[in-house]
Formats: sequence, structure tokens, C-alpha cells
Amino acid sequence: IAGPTGVGKSRFAINLAKQLGGEIISADSIQVYNGMNVGSAKTPLHEREGVPHHLLDIVPPTEEYSASRFFKDARDATELVLARGRVPIVVGGTCTYMRRYMSGKALAPKATPEVSAVIEAEIRRLVSRPGDWEMAALRLTKASDPANAYSFARNDWYRLRRALEVTMRMHVSGQPRRAFPKQHNYTVDHMDGLEWDSDYDFQCYFFYQHRKELYHCIDLRCEQMIANPRGLLQEASWLLDLGLTPDSSFSSRGIGYQEAMEFLMECRKAGGRSTEERFLAFLSAFQHVSRSLVKKQLAWFRS
Repeated sequence: IAGPTGVGKSRFAINLAKQLGGEIISADSIQVYNGMNVGSAKTPLHEREGVPHHLLDIVPPTEEYSASRFFKDARDATELVLARGRVPIVVGGTCTYMRRYMSGKALAPKATPEVSAVIEAEIRRLVSRPGDWEMAALRLTKASDPANAYSFARNDWYRLRRALEVTMRMHVSGQPRRAFPKQHNYTVDHMDGLEWDSDYDFQCYFFYQHRKELYHCIDLRCEQMIANPRGLLQEASWLLDLGLTPDSSFSSRGIGYQEAMEFLMECRKAGGRSTEERFLAFLSAFQHVSRSLVKKQLAWFRS
């Protein structure tokens, strides 16, 4: 069950699980983190109505969690649910997680130690200067991966590094990215051909709502997340107390969290004070990035 943020996927999934005897596997890149509840719209325990949920609260915010790790964790959870004779229901809006869950890991060429050393030196040179994000993105574009180069959030060095590494190794091998098939079954270590049959019978559903109505719901939800006395601002303050800063980790780059952390840092510099103008600017920025996420999600799923 996929779709843009705020469209009602989680509630529908719970109702469906109760009817089918299912268990929910979350495909959300922020809900995996402990303590990041309101800002990630994580369904509270008392609203899950006894339906088991997997891949929620499994890592601390200070730890990185990748799509590759999600793939293994989600497939392990799927096997566990099936072994109990129940129905796995995967629900979420993280596009890369959904794609990885269904199509598996990309098979990339291995590089020689000499080639790996060259790649690492190039990546270190680019990453060592945070002000050179545009240069690094341009480097990836020139390496013939323009589709990936500007699909990442600004200063998402981890993802850009991984994309650059794979692309450079493709060039070394002399083969384009499309030449490498997807590995659908992670327990199999051989191939019968370039295309694999899916290892599960996926029944895929996409939830959608009229964009104007959805934007209104998202704007309201942003206000509610901030108004909650144990909401987004409190969670963002906790992340700062953990030593995280905006954009320093995948968790702190989460929609709303980065904006809230930046706002709180300004408040702390001002002795714990803020102004109505600054608060409204923060709220507007939060709502804007949330609506922008919807646009990206819709574009990705339509493609």
C-alpha cells in the first residue's frame, strides 16, 4: 500500500489487516527511529488496535539506516509473518524502500583494489568540502547519471557518495547502469537470465487524493504536530540534546525535523526566545517541504 504522505495509508492498512488477519510492515525511512513519533506521523500504539507492526522503533536516531538494510529487515519480517500463516501488508511512502522491497538489490560490478582507491580518493576530495555540494552533483552528472544527481536532498552526502561510487564503477566496467539486473530474491546467489520472476505475488495499491484537498490536510497536520505539547518541537529538541544537528544524519534530515531543529537553534541563540514572525516562517517552511514531498512522491509513483 503506497501513496503520498497524509493520504490515510496507515489507517486503511490497520482496517485491512483486521479483516485479512494481517500484520503491517512499515516502509517509512523515519518511523524506523526510536523517539521520532509525532513528526513522522507514526501510528500510536493505542491506535494500532492490536495489529502487529514491524520495522517501527528499531534504531536510535544517531544510527544510519539504509535502503539495503530495510530490504533485508522487511524481507525477514515478511517470512516471519508468512510462517505464522498471516498476511504481510507493506505500507509506506518512502519510494526507494518500496522499490527495493519488490525488486531487490541492484547488482553492480566489483572494482579492483586499484580502482577502489581512485574512487575513494575522488569521493573524499568532494565530500571533504561541504560547500562544494553543487560541484559534487555536477561531477555525478558528468559521470552520466543526471537522473540521480539532483534527486537527493541538498547536502545528502551519504546518498550522493553511494551513487557516485556505483556510477564510477559502472564506467570502469564499461557497462551502463541498466546492464545490471535487479536481484529479486536475496537468498539466491545465481542468475538464470537478465530478468527474474518476482519471488512473491505482490498486490500493489496506490492511494491518492485530490491535490488541493491533500495539501489542505497536510497544512493542518503540520500545525497539529507543532501544537502538540509532546510533538515535533519537543522531538527536535531531544535530537539536538543527543548532539545531532540539522542535516548531520538521515534522521535529522527528516521532513519537519530539520526545519524544527534550525528554528530551535535560533531560539537557543536568542536566549530561548523567538518572534511571531520567525515562528510563522518556520511553520511555512515546514508546510512547504511537506507539500514538496507529496509532489516528489506522486512523480515517482507515476513514473
